[in-house]
Amino acid sequence: MCDDHRVSISRRGLLAAGAATAFVGGFALPVGAQDAPAPAANAISPDEALKRLIAGNERYSSNASRNLDFSVGRAARAAAQYPIAGLLSCSDARVAPEIAFDQGLGDLFVVRVAGNFVNEDGLASFEYGVKVLGV
Repeated sequence: MCDDHRVSISRRGLLAAGAATAFVGGFALPVGAQDAPAPAANAISPDEALKRLIAGNERYSSNASRNLDFSVGRAARAAAQYPIAGLLSCSDARVAPEIAFDQGLGDLFVVRVAGNFVNEDGLASFEYGVKVLGV
């Protein structure tokens, strides 16, 4: 009879166990977890947001766009975003809504779907935009 009870774990087995632990641990929520606080509401009204979109589209149509340097404000966008409008856009990538409406990155909450058809996933994205981002 063997009295040696050592467990032999291969490197592959150890990595697989670590990956599984990290994966399952990602689903665990701390006890008493709360929703993240909602960002501050946009300081502009829906009418003002619409005016900005119309003016931006007119600038784009007349080839007079002002938002050409998308690196401006990169650090601020990394910390938070406060989009002024939510848009449903086609997944066609030839013209991005930020360009067509002459808005900066993070100014629009865009849900892109083939055929511009909102299903439950797209609707959930818009709900997130309203509840969490203050669209």
